Amino acid sequence: MPEIYRPEIPSGILYAPIETASSSTLVLGVAGKRIVVLSLWAVASNIVQMKFQTSTGAVDLTGPAYDAQFGGIVLGFNAGGWFQTAVGDSLLINLSSGIPVGGSLSYILV
Repeated sequence: MPEIYRPEIPSGILYAPIETASSSTLVLGVAGKRIVVLSLWAVASNIVQMKFQTSTGAVDLTGPAYDAQFGGIVLGFNAGGWFQTAVGDSLLINLSSGIPVGGSLSYILV
């Protein structure tokens, strides 16, 4: 997906889809950069707990979001970011069970 140029964020805002039924990597890490999540939405097809982690030792970045069937979470745009990975780490999603989850997120690399 193309980047959107923002003068205040020279590298632009990047986007990633969320389409998984298992714990997985959402955004691959970039050497020397942190992934800062600016906005996110996700909907689960059934009851599931989801949380986001940084890939070094799978360290929690958020607590679990308890989602009901067809429920989800929305983190509206936050210029300061909702959470960030460690430098060079990937952004992971951790699901409590094999429930399909879909959505998307926006992020920057800093």
